[in-house]
Amino acid sequence: MLSSQIIRKSTEEDTPVKMTPYPQKVYVPCNLCGSSDFEILYPNSLREGAHSHTARFRQSDSNLLAGQIVRCPHCGLIYNNPTESSEELEEIYRRVEDDDYLREWAWKRATFRFNVATLESFIERGRILDIGCGHGFFLQELDPSRWQRIGLDMAEAAARETRKTGIEVHCTNLERANFPEASFDAITAFHLLEHVFDPRGLLGEVYRILKPGGFIYLELPDMGSVPARMFKRNWWYIMRFHTYYFSRRTLGELLRSLGFKPLYWERPRKSWSVQYLAKKSSAYGFLWSIFFLPFTAKIFSKLFLTGKPLDLMGVIAQKPYE
Repeated sequence: MLSSQIIRKSTEEDTPVKMTPYPQKVYVPCNLCGSSDFEILYPNSLREGAHSHTARFRQSDSNLLAGQIVRCPHCGLIYNNPTESSEELEEIYRRVEDDDYLREWAWKRATFRFNVATLESFIERGRILDIGCGHGFFLQELDPSRWQRIGLDMAEAAARETRKTGIEVHCTNLERANFPEASFDAITAFHLLEHVFDPRGLLGEVYRILKPGGFIYLELPDMGSVPARMFKRNWWYIMRFHTYYFSRRTLGELLRSLGFKPLYWERPRKSWSVQYLAKKSSAYGFLWSIFFLPFTAKIFSKLFLTGKPLDLMGVIAQKPYE
């Protein structure tokens, strides 16, 4: 249940608020409206010593532990507060290795084929940047005769795998990559925005390096969805490595505040292996694990299910022509 108490960040004029200390964590203002007020939505569930464990930052992790999740009482944005500093987040992601994700390439690439079809209904060729490209599965689905493909990812292990395919990859953050202004026709970020320290800053840099008339394509969990409201703290996208929980409304407001024009919203089409879904169920307790145990066998890694989950959202937005 949402606490009715509004907590305000201390200033010289305020009486300091006593808060539970978090190792190497910082309190941040709302990334959408800038307010330092927040309401505690879900208390911290992390055990001592779990704060910076890289295993909790793997895409394939099924653990439901998370830090303190709050909501801005003014604009409704939901996010982790306190959270790691941008420097610590970058260092954690730099060291992350996720062989389980790499083994899931078949159904991941099947999913990205749906994303390619959506993107190419707006733009069919050009210079494209995939931020948080991981192992490069999306970029590999693009036709290299029509697309100049560039990836960016903080994880050194993932960047090495992507380079093996011949795709150009920058292993750094977007700001340090220092791409020239108006140098991309399209920029994608699939399940990236919910991980970063400063979504507004990242999208502002995207706006700078996108050509007028260019497109940005985002996909991420929808905190305003029916499953998120129904399962609350036990929603499967409440995870250790998520720092922001956007809804369609808050994401739309953020995009418009930066100058983007949202053109298209979707419930993205996804594919999963039965084995993957069975392994994910283990986070919900012993009985669920026992029931789904037979489906974790290797044979079920080749059996796919496809659908449009109600708790994911995709958006294509355009940078207006000047």
